[in-house]
Amino acid sequence: MSYCCAICSALPGGFGWRDPNKNLKKRQRFCSKRCQDIHYYYFKQGITLTENEKNELEKIAREAVINPLATYVCNVGSEKPLFDYTKEEIHGLIHTIIHNYTTRLQNLYSDDIPF
Repeated sequence: MSYCCAICSALPGGFGWRDPNKNLKKRQRFCSKRCQDIHYYYFKQGITLTENEKNELEKIAREAVINPLATYVCNVGSEKPLFDYTKEEIHGLIHTIIHNYTTRLQNLYSDDIPF
């Protein structure tokens, strides 16, 4: 069974939380302490983000990946087919996408959070 971070949808990094007011075994999973803090801040405020709100923020975060991704591809060689990328170039491509997406998404969520 695979789980995703409840905030940014990255793979969870061992951070978890469950509502102490409910006798449920369901846990929220998070990729980092920062995402866990974002969730807890909204929980204390009584705010639950709907899927539509999450999707809008995710759309903005996806848009934020385009320029860094284009820069990376140009540095590797834009005429080079993806099939010809080395293992290190593929790892760099994946890192560029994940890092920029999660950073932007965390920044979008943390605009309201004073930390």
